[in-house]
Amino acid sequence: MTIAIIGTGSIGSAIANDLANSNEEILLVNTHQEKAEQLAQTLGNNFSAVTADVALQKADILILSIWFAEQMQFINNNFKALADKIIIDPSNPIAFDENGNVYKNLPDKTAAGEILQQLLPISASYVKAFGTLQASSLSDSAHLDPKAILYYYSAKAEAKNSIEVLINAAGFKAEAVELADGKTLDLEVGGRLHELGGLGKVPFE
Repeated sequence: MTIAIIGTGSIGSAIANDLANSNEEILLVNTHQEKAEQLAQTLGNNFSAVTADVALQKADILILSIWFAEQMQFINNNFKALADKIIIDPSNPIAFDENGNVYKNLPDKTAAGEILQQLLPISASYVKAFGTLQASSLSDSAHLDPKAILYYYSAKAEAKNSIEVLINAAGFKAEAVELADGKTLDLEVGGRLHELGGLGKVPFE
C-alpha cells in the first residue's frame, strides 16, 4: 500500500511516527512543505514529502489528519481525484475559543463523519479511524504489550483488511465497530468509544 498523511500536525505526525517501522510507502503532505520534509528525514527511507497532487495520484489510502473544516474543503477541491481511494478520517469536530477552551463546533447529535461521508465520491471508501485516542496517546500507547485498542468504522467491508493491516502496523489492535446508518458519534470526542468520552482512558486488549 501507498499511504498519504495529509497534514503533519499533532495527529498526523503521531501516526507517521507510529508507522516508522512499517514497510509501507508513506507520503507526507503539509501546506508548509518544509515541515513535511523535516519529518520525513527523521523517519526513514520509506517516507517522503510530496505535494497534495502527487499524494492524490500515488496513494491508495489517504489519512486526512487536518481540521474538520479543512477536510471538507480538501474533499471539495479534489473530489474527482478521491474516487476509488480509501479515505481515513481521524477528525473530531472541535475548535478553540478566544480563551483557548475546546468546544464542539457541530450540534450535539451531529457527527463529523456523517457529513464527510456524504461529501465523498460514491466509489471512495470512508473509514473513521485513528481518532478515538488523543495525539499524545497515539504516541505513547503504540507498540506496547498488551496492545492498546483503536476502534474504527469502515463504510465498506472491502476496506477493512487494508485498515486492519495499517492499524496493526502502527502498533495497535484494530477493532471494527458496527454503526447504525454510519453514525460516527461513538468514535468522536465525547462518544462512547473515545478516550475523552465514554472510555475515559486508553483501552487495552
